[in-house]
Amino acid sequence: MDRLDCLTPNSIALVKPLPCQAFLSSFTRLEVTAAGDDLHLIADGPHSGLWIQALCHDRWDEWLARLCTMFPLSSVTTLLASAVDRRIIPSLLRQLPRLITVAVHIRAGPLDEYEDAPTPSHELASSLYAALGDIELPHLEVLALGARAAHPDKLSPADLISMVAARSRRGTPLQRLDIDLINFRPDIHAQRPMAPDVDLFRAAFAPAAEHVGALQLFKNADVCHFELREMWAMPEAERYWNIPEDSIPFYRLYWH
Repeated sequence: MDRLDCLTPNSIALVKPLPCQAFLSSFTRLEVTAAGDDLHLIADGPHSGLWIQALCHDRWDEWLARLCTMFPLSSVTTLLASAVDRRIIPSLLRQLPRLITVAVHIRAGPLDEYEDAPTPSHELASSLYAALGDIELPHLEVLALGARAAHPDKLSPADLISMVAARSRRGTPLQRLDIDLINFRPDIHAQRPMAPDVDLFRAAFAPAAEHVGALQLFKNADVCHFELREMWAMPEAERYWNIPEDSIPFYRLYWH
């Protein structure tokens, strides 16, 4: 693994190009999660990676909309994302012309839909589908959705069906649409998670099947698989963090 000194400011204003652009141009996978002021971003490839963990007291969508000025994104073929702001994922999709796989975790469970949530889950889902319908993305083959949702309406099935139909009409149909239904807690007092009604979801999303190569519904299958890949687990890894120990990023997913 090549070395790039870690840049982890407490806040990031406007994005500026990073050094070592040739080193950064080998990334094939981009993982982004955001919650409140916190951002977790990992871009990596077979032999190199960039990890950003930072705070932003303004809007993440404005920062992420300039991500391509920071390092090249044209080699990225896989996007894994989770967000609570409907602008974040569309702003990323516009910068990733060679995407093959998009996997999105949508926080749609009863405990996620708190009163002051920035964006309701159905609006998050609709904004994702609108972007996938409007942006060309000619190489896109797979859309994977993972959600803790009690009802299909939380995932805006009508908008998803419209999107896959539009892509099919213009000759760029999805080859696979995977929907992973994750157990959820109905309220804070529940002792055990509940399983969603798969038949209810299957009926809601069934019309999408005629516009995609394959429609698959799963239960707790981890189709949106966020992971710290093996390339980050290396001997003497601490030598690669050129920052104080208490500032070293740690891997976490905000919905866990």
